[in-house]
Amino acid sequence: MHTKTSKAVIGPLADAVSSLVLIISDAEINKAAMPDLTALAKIVDDQIAHLTAVGLKISSQAAATDAQLSVEMPDACSQVKKSSDLLLAGTEVLAKDAYSSAGRNSLLDGVKGILRNTANILTIMDDLEVRKLLTSMAHIRTFLSTISDQENALSTETDPTEIAKLENAWVVTVATYSQTFTAFLQQCHKRVVEIIDQSLQVRLESAISTLAKESPLLLSACRVVVTRIGVARSKYLLTSTLQRMNAVLDEIETVIKIRPDDDVFNFDSTAEEQRTKTVDSVIHNIRFVIASKGTNIQPLVTEYNDITNSVYTGTKRVMNLVPDASQRSLIQSQLEAILKADVETTTALKALVLRPDYTQAQQDVNRCLNQSINAHNLLKFVRNRVLVGTLASSYAMLSDPSGNPHTYIGAVFDASMKGNRGKLPTAISNFEAETHRWMNLCTSVLDLCPTASLQISLEARNCIRNIEGTLPMISASAHLNVLQHTDPNANQNLELVGKRWVDGMQSGLIVARESFTPFEIVSGLQQCFAQHGDGLEAACAANDAEGALMQTAACLSTASQLATVVRRSTTAVSDLAYKNSLELRVQEMEKVLPQFTLKAKQILDTKKVGDVLDMHNCIKETALRFSAIEDLMRMRYDTAISAGVLAEATNAGDEKSLAVEGISVQILEHAGDTVVLDEEPPRLMPEAEAKLDPIQAAAQEIKVEASNWSPKENPIVDASIKISDHLSTLAKLHKLLLKDPTSTTAAESKRSFIQAAKQIHTECLKIVASAKPIADRCSDARLQKQLYSSLQWIENLAQQLKIVAAVKTSAPLDTDRDQQLVTCAKNVMVAVKNCIRDSEAGTLRLSPDVSSVAAGENGRGNHVAGGHSKALKGKAAVPPIVKFKRNVYRKKVA
Repeated sequence: MHTKTSKAVIGPLADAVSSLVLIISDAEINKAAMPDLTALAKIVDDQIAHLTAVGLKISSQAAATDAQLSVEMPDACSQVKKSSDLLLAGTEVLAKDAYSSAGRNSLLDGVKGILRNTANILTIMDDLEVRKLLTSMAHIRTFLSTISDQENALSTETDPTEIAKLENAWVVTVATYSQTFTAFLQQCHKRVVEIIDQSLQVRLESAISTLAKESPLLLSACRVVVTRIGVARSKYLLTSTLQRMNAVLDEIETVIKIRPDDDVFNFDSTAEEQRTKTVDSVIHNIRFVIASKGTNIQPLVTEYNDITNSVYTGTKRVMNLVPDASQRSLIQSQLEAILKADVETTTALKALVLRPDYTQAQQDVNRCLNQSINAHNLLKFVRNRVLVGTLASSYAMLSDPSGNPHTYIGAVFDASMKGNRGKLPTAISNFEAETHRWMNLCTSVLDLCPTASLQISLEARNCIRNIEGTLPMISASAHLNVLQHTDPNANQNLELVGKRWVDGMQSGLIVARESFTPFEIVSGLQQCFAQHGDGLEAACAANDAEGALMQTAACLSTASQLATVVRRSTTAVSDLAYKNSLELRVQEMEKVLPQFTLKAKQILDTKKVGDVLDMHNCIKETALRFSAIEDLMRMRYDTAISAGVLAEATNAGDEKSLAVEGISVQILEHAGDTVVLDEEPPRLMPEAEAKLDPIQAAAQEIKVEASNWSPKENPIVDASIKISDHLSTLAKLHKLLLKDPTSTTAAESKRSFIQAAKQIHTECLKIVASAKPIADRCSDARLQKQLYSSLQWIENLAQQLKIVAAVKTSAPLDTDRDQQLVTCAKNVMVAVKNCIRDSEAGTLRLSPDVSSVAAGENGRGNHVAGGHSKALKGKAAVPPIVKFKRNVYRKKVA
């Protein structure tokens, strides 16, 4: 069941399976007679008859064009009809003998066969749609091949008459291609809507978007080829575009051919979990083994060494991409501290089992582990701050191809448009070198700071590939244009390639936005701004006019990025005291920023280096405002107090000294968006235990995620906690079914198993209903799309789990269903966690008309007073938006 059509058909049948299993279980538990199910069986048989009639009709209609369908469909319809007959026979037997064991078995076998064979029919129908899409894709490939062949013939032909014929044929081919391409994209979009699997949706959407952006470049390259400007360059433009389009078609073909295993999604979070594993998680597992007096710590020591070595290698790779020597030195010193801490930790761990004074050895190991955590956390902040600043600086030099010759990309476009053949090679060389550095930086970010969102990770890596593919297009288009810089076709081609480039660079911003904390971003951008300010001063002192203008452009771009991030941060804050302080400092920033921006733009427009000297005070004033914002954020984020856990600041036992993020307990207890709890937060299961009981581990992960927020007046969190409880029940019952599926208690276990799966489905629907108003009114387009996707995924997965549970109870010893159940449970866990995070983030980014009504008394922008909607100036009433109140735990976790 991997499409929405199959889900719509299989869902009711799965409910029928569940109902029959419950009826049989009740009869077994109570040793009662089976009720008369002939009416129900007749209804199911009618549904099957309708389905087979549709299947056979489709088969007959496509017999002439699709031989495979005419073979597969009749057989599948015959099989499902046999299962339906078996169901009818079982109900007839039970109608005569309500205690018949044979009748019950026939009933269950018939229902299972119906479910299996109906899924087969739907798969055959879906395969037909895939083949239609592949046929359309083959037509596109044929057109691309024809265009290439015609270009080859055109480039070698010398007879004017034949050239004219070839050009006319070329025009016809291109025009026909455009019509076919539009129809193909429409088919692809329909396929995206049909697919249930979130990861496949993301991949297909990304590929379609890339293909749609490549098509205008193909048409532009065709126009350039016909004008015969720079034959070699124009041929390269066309050939490289065709290659990229064929590569994207390969990706689309791969995605649409993927058929996930029956009843499960193909996304396995194991690889993603391994990729995102941190030093902290490994140390948590080590401490668990030590606390339980375990002796088998060698595998954990090996894993610890592997992760720390990966961090060390990745950070060294980053250092090679950082131009500033002082920043490299800072990272290097922290790496040395980590090496020292890791050596001590590894030595202590290896010696632990050999030490007779076990208590002292345990204390030594814990001390080393604490040192290692502190060293790695400090390295992470230092490295991430440098990465943000370096990425911002590189982005400033690559993101604006128009009107600014003082950036690497701007210099290329300026030289090409002006026909300056002397400057173009150097400009392109600098541009290509900086682009490769930017791509390497982005790759390092994805490796060292992996985002928890699969969608963001896929989009980020696709962005890097698109930039890599567009890079040679910039060079070829610029070289082509410089030959005929007054030709409109060459100019238009360069502008299209430039637009494609800008789209790619803007997509690259998601790497920094999703991979770093707000404090890391602000701190890194502030540091970047200060460095370019110093660079501007140094360039002026050296009478380097071009260097001064480049530093001015970099300052302007960095200031713009920083201001955007800071403004967004003020809308995504729930802490009233902190938000007020931040807004005050942002207001101070807004007083000086316009003056700085105006001055910088004047300098870049007039190119008067003398004016740069007058700008130093303006830069210093702006830098001071940025530093004030960074200092405030440092107080909030750069703290030894764990998020959500109260710790003693100075005076042990004095409640007045207890604080979270600098706010007293008294304030927290009366704050509208915080709940103080006198208990310890739940913790994740140790990895060793999680591997033995993956369903229970999934339940615990949901509980840990939900524990950050109060369930009071929050149906999303409340439903998530209940899902965790029901998954836990499912895990226990699953063990019982595997242990003895034929025991006297098996019938009750089956009943409870199905009920737990149904309850999970019900709670998931509650989450969807409560989170949808947030998605509808979210002002952040990317977050809105992500939340809609999460809601769709969680609903589909809940239905999936219900189906798998129903089939599992009908065949408890089917080991294939065990893996399906585990995978589905893990995917439900991922979907619920994502939904909690996305919903909470969405409440901080409501559209203005909603937040003005929803702000209520706590200023968070996500509360409708009294839970009632209010009318907005003649508009429809706003549905209630749930409140997210953060849980703050008074007790520390040992």
